[in-house]
Amino acid sequence: MRNIKFRGKTAGTNNWVEGDLLHKRTDSDTVIIQDEKGVRYDCDPETIGQFTDILDSKGREIFEGDIIESPDGHRHIISFNGEYGAFMATLKGEPDVGPFFLYPDWIKHFNKAVTGNIHDKPKKTKK
Repeated sequence: MRNIKFRGKTAGTNNWVEGDLLHKRTDSDTVIIQDEKGVRYDCDPETIGQFTDILDSKGREIFEGDIIESPDGHRHIISFNGEYGAFMATLKGEPDVGPFFLYPDWIKHFNKAVTGNIHDKPKKTKK
C-alpha cells in the first residue's frame, strides 16, 4: 500500500513536521498536519508537500518541493503535475528542459539525492 503523508513547516517555529493533512476551516492562512502520535500542528500552506512514495539514492524520502541532484551537478525540483496526475522533476534553472516523470529507476540510474528544498535557505559552504 502507498504511504500517503505530507510535510509542512509549522507556523511560528518554522520546523518541519510530517503526517496526515487536515484543513483548518476557520482560518485560510494555515492547514494542520497531524503526526503519528496525534499531535496537530498549524502549518504554512505554502510549504505543504506530499511524499512521492519514492526514495532517493541514499534511501531518503522525496517530497514535493525537494531539490534532487546527481553527482554531475544537475538539479531538479520536484512538483506535482495535475494535468498528468504525476510527480515531475524539472531541471533547475532550465525552464525549457522537462519536466520529466519521476521514476525510481531514473533516480537510481542518475544517482539522484535530496540536497534541499525550495522552502529552506541553502546552506553556505565554506571555501
